[in-house]
Order: sequence, then structure tokens, then C-alpha cells
Amino acid sequence: MVETIILCIVFGAFIMLAFVFGVKIGQSTKMGEKVEIKTPIQAIKEQRIERKTEEELSEQNRLTESILQNIDSYDGTGFGQIEL
Repeated sequence: MVETIILCIVFGAFIMLAFVFGVKIGQSTKMGEKVEIKTPIQAIKEQRIERKTEEELSEQNRLTESILQNIDSYDGTGFGQIEL
């Protein structure tokens, strides 16, 4: 029982070590340039969040309302459906 637990820990460590080395080697050999891995926080900071105007939001809301109304009024035929 104890041997099994020890083996799981040892092999888990070896697997993680092999993964880390594989990633580092893969990054350094890919076209001779290093690939920078960004954390999700860095990616969010660098990403520009474009704010939509009120007109775009109202148009999107109208489209969503039309789609939901089509879903509610669907009876197996095209009767009562709104063109999008």
C-alpha cells in the first residue's frame, strides 16, 4: 500500500519534469525563437476591450429578442416566424 503511494508520487514527479523539459526544448527549437507563455492575467491586461456603442448594443438586443420570439412561437411550421 505504501509502496503504491510512493510510486504514484515518484512517477507523477517524473511525468511533470518530462513535461516541463519538453515544453522548454520545444520552445527553444521552434524556428530558433523562444515562445513566451502568458498567464491569463497578462493576456487580459494586454487585450484591448472594445466597448460597443449604444446603437450596436440596441441592435444586438433587438436581434436577440427576435430570435427568442421565434423560438417561443415555433410550432413546427414557418407560420409566425419573424425574418432576421
